[in-house]
Amino acid sequence: MRRNPQWRQTLLRRIHEEKFQNIAFALLAAAVMLVTLFGGGEIGLSDNGDFSRVLRGSSLYFTETNKSFVYVGRYGIELHGDSLLSNLGHILFSTDGVANYPSIQLVVVRLTVAANLLWNALSGSPLATYRLWTLGVTYVLLYSFALYFLFRQIRLKKPWWTCLAKLITLFVLCDVGYVAYFNSFYGEPLQIIGLVFCAGFGLQILREEQPRATVAIQLALSGLLYGWSKFANIPVGILLILSLEAVVWLKARRKTAIFSGVLAVAVLAGVYFALPAWMNRDTNFNAVFFGVVQDVDQETAQAYLSDLGLDEGMAKYAGNNAYVSGVKSQFAADGYEAEFYTTVSKVSLLRFYLTHPAYLGEKIQLSLENAGMIRPFYLSNHDNTYPRFTLSHRFSLWSNLRAWLGFDTIAGNAALLLGGLALLLVFLRRRKPVCALACGTLAGIWLYLLAIPYISNGSGDLAKHMFAFAQVADLLFLAILLSALGGVKTTWPRQALLAGVSLCLLVAPIGTAWQNAALCRRPADALQEGGFIQLGTQNGRPITWLIAGMDDDGTATLLCMQTVGEQPFSQKNTNLWLESDLRQWLNRDFLQNFSDGEKELLIATRHPVLLSIGYRELATAGTHDFYCSHLPTQVGAGYGRSYQTTATDMVSLPDADFIMALTEEGFSLAGEEPYWLLAPYYNNGNMVRCVYPDGYVYFQDAQEPLGVRPVVYVQLAAVEAAGGSGTLADPFILDIP
Repeated sequence: MRRNPQWRQTLLRRIHEEKFQNIAFALLAAAVMLVTLFGGGEIGLSDNGDFSRVLRGSSLYFTETNKSFVYVGRYGIELHGDSLLSNLGHILFSTDGVANYPSIQLVVVRLTVAANLLWNALSGSPLATYRLWTLGVTYVLLYSFALYFLFRQIRLKKPWWTCLAKLITLFVLCDVGYVAYFNSFYGEPLQIIGLVFCAGFGLQILREEQPRATVAIQLALSGLLYGWSKFANIPVGILLILSLEAVVWLKARRKTAIFSGVLAVAVLAGVYFALPAWMNRDTNFNAVFFGVVQDVDQETAQAYLSDLGLDEGMAKYAGNNAYVSGVKSQFAADGYEAEFYTTVSKVSLLRFYLTHPAYLGEKIQLSLENAGMIRPFYLSNHDNTYPRFTLSHRFSLWSNLRAWLGFDTIAGNAALLLGGLALLLVFLRRRKPVCALACGTLAGIWLYLLAIPYISNGSGDLAKHMFAFAQVADLLFLAILLSALGGVKTTWPRQALLAGVSLCLLVAPIGTAWQNAALCRRPADALQEGGFIQLGTQNGRPITWLIAGMDDDGTATLLCMQTVGEQPFSQKNTNLWLESDLRQWLNRDFLQNFSDGEKELLIATRHPVLLSIGYRELATAGTHDFYCSHLPTQVGAGYGRSYQTTATDMVSLPDADFIMALTEEGFSLAGEEPYWLLAPYYNNGNMVRCVYPDGYVYFQDAQEPLGVRPVVYVQLAAVEAAGGSGTLADPFILDIP
């Protein structure tokens, strides 16, 4: 038999050496992240308004004004002296902006600002130049270090299983949904890094019989980093520190665990009490008016405000958030400010939801739907050399798979939590106090991260605020999956965990796909709502329509089941339907696809047209902006009270309310390509909402060519079906003279 060459034997031996293997996987993770961020053009995340508080606290400023929905990688450094040393001293040690945003994130950002300043001085570059990629690389190095400690805890029965487990971990935790945060001024990068450190050291503490004092210190620092990274994480950081340090004490009676734990908790408590007043005031305002009473009728809003101890007259502010121009000044002018801010607190909000459990359940369901994707829907990845809101798909397999699996369902998340608790029971069954403490901590963290984002801040930026929950869910999924592969010694728990969690994660998407397929296959007895018909031809092929609605007089609203071409909404890049090129094309050129007899069935119909902030003066109805949601089940929320006018068209587009209604009936409206909706993005005059192939609703500049799925209004009472069964595959053929 041919013997392996020496180098191959050395490599195999090294792979079996745990330390070398962990370093190799950490380096591989770093390489993947660097390629994701910088391979083929630098990417990151665009600003949604959060960057300014970090910039003010880090001697930085914006150098570009056109930065909405595009990634910006270059900023300016504020110079405060004539010498290099004086500028370095101010950057590193100044208290400017700290009181407004006392985050540990400022330490990391300031260090990279100082490094840029030094590099500029040595290279002869303009001293005020700041390159964001330096921050991205810094986070990549810190994250790779954290992953190294996590890899150390992954030990399965066979070496190759261990390698596979680490590859799976890398595949999940280095996804672009995580890594894109690194090239940004958001606080999530330190949250990601801190939680992975906590997971690594926490697993080590749970695994070892006699945890060392150094591990207790490392755990305290990790919990401190996690809690301080985002102020909403402070309670979770405290819970992690207290519970895991208690495990160290129970196992080894290490006094270091007490000292380091108490010190870390004291620091986090100090940070909490140092939070600026504006943050608490804004989040409480959002929690009430953009949360508790956001989407309820006037009578219910008044009742809920009364339950909170507030004047019922405040109901007129329902649907507003703290960042709507002029809303807080008007609130104060109406005399509500003092009463509101002395009455409403996080405790009173929690009490309200606990006394309204059914309403809390609705908000938890909404929160879960927002936790289905890792990166927020409104943050883009590329610079202005790409169309705005261009997402990157580098190393995004987990993001895509996760969006399809049941991570946004009650069943899927219940499976994860129960699977995690079962896993702890299997591993720690011989140490009952430690097991009880670990299970209680997991359940507490899970419930906090699931419920508190909405309770404390309403639906504003909810997709981003659920990121912490999504991260914990991913780590828990990895723990269950890897243990099922070979980390649990007994057979039945391994098989039960893998089968149970996989089944519950798959049941939602499979169920949705089956339901939608059943709706498309269901034969219709007559020309009625839910059936499919043929009307018109394009390029020699019949056009199929869904009967999406039917009035008592026989007037049907039809939605085209395929795109009929790609068109820009407006060549002038404006999101006003009344003046759009797409409106003219649909009501002129597209009509040529119908015969004279078919045209006689079409009815010119008056319908609502939503307006963005740039065309608000045209409104004939409405009192609020039409805020965004990427969820088909929520995309039409607030439709009736949003700024709008009317238009009369023979052919139009599906609007947001229309999409939401069909989604609630079970139809999946995702197509093979993005297509326009009759709904502008509310906060500028250029972008329009559109449905993407993943089923979510995003937005795009009106000048970009996207798919078109028309909506027409037809008098079906005057015709009968001459053939077909009314399914999508066999639509009704109309008897038209």
